[in-house]
Amino acid sequence: MYGVYWLLSSQVQQTEAARRTAEDSARAETQRLRQELAAARAAAAPATQVESLRTQLRAAETRTAELRAALDRAQAALSTQLAAGEARRVAAQADLQRMRDELAAAERRAPSQETIDSLKRAVTAAERQTQNLDAKMRAIRASDFATIAQQDQGAVGLITASFGRDYYNGTGFVITADGYMLTNWHVVADSLHPRADTIWVTMADQSQARYADVVATSQERDLAVIKVRSYQGPYLTAIDWGGTRARQGEPAALIGYPAGSGFARLRSSVVRTSMSAGIISRATEDVIQFDGMTIGGSSGSPLFNADGEVIAVHRAGLPQAPGFALSVPIKHIVAIMPVPLRQRLGIP
Repeated sequence: MYGVYWLLSSQVQQTEAARRTAEDSARAETQRLRQELAAARAAAAPATQVESLRTQLRAAETRTAELRAALDRAQAALSTQLAAGEARRVAAQADLQRMRDELAAAERRAPSQETIDSLKRAVTAAERQTQNLDAKMRAIRASDFATIAQQDQGAVGLITASFGRDYYNGTGFVITADGYMLTNWHVVADSLHPRADTIWVTMADQSQARYADVVATSQERDLAVIKVRSYQGPYLTAIDWGGTRARQGEPAALIGYPAGSGFARLRSSVVRTSMSAGIISRATEDVIQFDGMTIGGSSGSPLFNADGEVIAVHRAGLPQAPGFALSVPIKHIVAIMPVPLRQRLGIP
């Protein structure tokens, strides 16, 4: 949790700046439409033109209100995490200062050299730890996760799969303009069903679901490729197909739908993504361990590095260790991709 708190500490200011920029843009668009509507009325424009402008104005005002609400939610969440992280930072600094004071007092009392050496070693270790934390914080401050969320969350969809009378939720993300999507095998299949009976996908900030079809799966890797029917929308292009962009200790963030449809549609008819940030605590050939909070529904979410590149597909949390999550390096899905899809993506 310490890494989670600190990872987003610098994002409060960035989110506030983004909120002001977005609101200014939305406000300008609304004002322009108001002026056009007033001009049309003054010029006795046809009723259809006036009504069209009035409809556009209402839509712009609705978008402005939704944008303000979304950014306010992000600001509140980041502020809470900042407060918790700041409290821990102050405590760490106070502890270091206490040890320095103890060392100075011991040197004045002239105790045994062994005692002084022991205190010096403790202070040196604490200073080294503080320096390491400062170095990590500089890297974290350079990670603009607010921008990553705003740019990429539109390509992340809520998956609903039916198995008989049972329905389950997961997450997937689109990688092509015509709707190829990556997720987990266990989101679209299980040990009793090689494929779900029906799959629907609802993209971020939308309310309408589209049917999707399974293209390829790997139960061993817990990966799947599906295709959303008649898709036209955003997709992710910065993807670490070579598996070289995940490094232990670096910041990372996950965008998905924790707790599934109920939470994604909380007080809204459209689905909303959630972002969880933390650090890469382990990176191997077969697994990337992410120290950030995830729960059911996050399966299939894209895991981004600090540069905004997708490095893995989130697979599962650890029940025995809340806050630790396991993801599959994105390179492993290449093996099950249809050859034409790999060629389109420029993957050898």
